[in-house]
Amino acid sequence: ENVCNVIDDEDTTRKALEQFWLTGICLLGASSAGFPTPEMLQSAAGEFPNDDIDSEDFDWTNTIQRGCAEVEEHNIKLVYVCKTLWNRYGRWKGF
Repeated sequence: ENVCNVIDDEDTTRKALEQFWLTGICLLGASSAGFPTPEMLQSAAGEFPNDDIDSEDFDWTNTIQRGCAEVEEHNIKLVYVCKTLWNRYGRWKGF
């Protein structure tokens, strides 16, 4: 996203976004679990209703500590992305 913000060429930006989504689709397709079924997505959506909560209602401290404690470096990166998206999109509980 940040890289696309500094590219001055619309065609290059579109190509970068296309590659991003194609990579995500390839990763999902290559995973042992495969693509989620509509039922799985509906079930997950039901677990995380889209209602706003105050920032005081959710404390990220434990989530951040657990992400930092993991050996896998991607876990803390995922925590960072989720918290950033949580702030950006109205503190949706799904993050």
